[in-house]
Amino acid sequence: MRSLSFTFVIALLVSPCVIAAPMHGAQHGHQAAATTSSWPNVELQLRGLPETSLDAPVTHGVFAQCSNPATPPGGQKANHWRLFFAIAEDQSFSFDMVGADAAHGTLGVLGRPSYPVSNQGVLIVPMMPRVAHLTVRSVLDLIEHHGLLRYRYAANGEGCRCWVSTVVHLLKDQGLIVSAGPNFPEFDNSIGCVWRHGAHGPEGTPRPVEQGHFY
Repeated sequence: MRSLSFTFVIALLVSPCVIAAPMHGAQHGHQAAATTSSWPNVELQLRGLPETSLDAPVTHGVFAQCSNPATPPGGQKANHWRLFFAIAEDQSFSFDMVGADAAHGTLGVLGRPSYPVSNQGVLIVPMMPRVAHLTVRSVLDLIEHHGLLRYRYAANGEGCRCWVSTVVHLLKDQGLIVSAGPNFPEFDNSIGCVWRHGAHGPEGTPRPVEQGHFY
């Protein structure tokens, strides 16, 4: 299975609701002190963005992005998935459910002051906000209300795909986001694969989503 390259995805994003500009690379190693979070089990780092950014509308797209495949302890090769909510052409917040210990996850919400989505990975699935009032704060309030902030990974160390899939389906069911259209990777098909770089772009091998547990 093949999908669209990062460059092609960006070139096709011409709606005023989503980005239509080149991406900046991820700023790996940018460390910042955590900001006090109003949500349980959330580590919030604004990284130079003002706190008012949490209430800025998500105008430039919602993106599911997966990393290069790696092997978790005791598991098979898998991609790590996270979400980006772009509040400007060059600003976003990433939502990253990462392991706080061997089994439990903590949601890292990181300000990204220089790009709407990282291009350091294999595949990006763009989606579009459907309402003007979608903000990072409202997303966090929604997933807290639905009990999605406390998460336990599957026994083999996988589980981020399940968390990302659950949040995306919640946002879609609430009428807050929609797919970017038929010219782009489709979320459910994409999340159900392990992705790697192929000779002609990203290539996916179907594999069932490992189910983590909310508690």
